[in-house]
Amino acid sequence: MNIRKANINDINIILDLDFHFTSEYKNFEKIQDVSWSKKFWKKYYENLILNEENFDVILADIDWKIVWYMEVEHNYIEEEFRKEIISKIIEFYVIKEYRDKWIGSKLFDFFQKEAKSKWSTMISIYTNLENIKAQNFYETHWFTKRAVIMDKKI
Repeated sequence: MNIRKANINDINIILDLDFHFTSEYKNFEKIQDVSWSKKFWKKYYENLILNEENFDVILADIDWKIVWYMEVEHNYIEEEFRKEIISKIIEFYVIKEYRDKWIGSKLFDFFQKEAKSKWSTMISIYTNLENIKAQNFYETHWFTKRAVIMDKKI
């Protein structure tokens, strides 16, 4: 397995993975509108990849097939009682047939090292309340549930 940061040449592969991700989880993401055009998403990923200071897009391949991707945003937080960099996982997706093979754990370990290299002191992720499998995965990697986020479509 090869793990690496994405580059501009990976855009179409990422768009394909993102399509699989949003198709698979559309039942969880009822509130989110993902109907934007492919042109929009292409520009979105180009901006993420080119903004290396604040974002990472990480890919993994097995036998030259991309099976996993992660989007991460690194933010500096300055509040009255704390100053830190938090790495927020925006997307974390492993193709279905490659799940439950410890790939996600290996990739997650790679990501943690990457986050530490950017001086992050915390990793956060939002996952859907109904996605119990994802929650269990994060709990096995020492994440703590500490918030419930509620949305209302208007």
